[in-house]
Amino acid sequence: MAAASKLGGPLTANAWRPFVNLSQIAGVGLACPVWTEPSLFEEDGDLYLLAQCKTPINPANGSWDLFVRKEKDWRWVGRLTSPSDA
Repeated sequence: MAAASKLGGPLTANAWRPFVNLSQIAGVGLACPVWTEPSLFEEDGDLYLLAQCKTPINPANGSWDLFVRKEKDWRWVGRLTSPSDA
């Protein structure tokens, strides 16, 4: 069984740490402080995470981003959608 991952962003409560900072992995820092609506998919031993970036100051500036965990490391695959796609 794989080790558990605690995922979050800059505004994730300290009680959840240590965790994987999705904002840091995606290179967006404080521009995306909250990640919501997680969806997981596993294929060929790789775990994929689709998550929605939320910006509390301006909720319309969010995006949907894709991450993958290969072995023990999470990495950002890319942004799938943003408000400009609507």
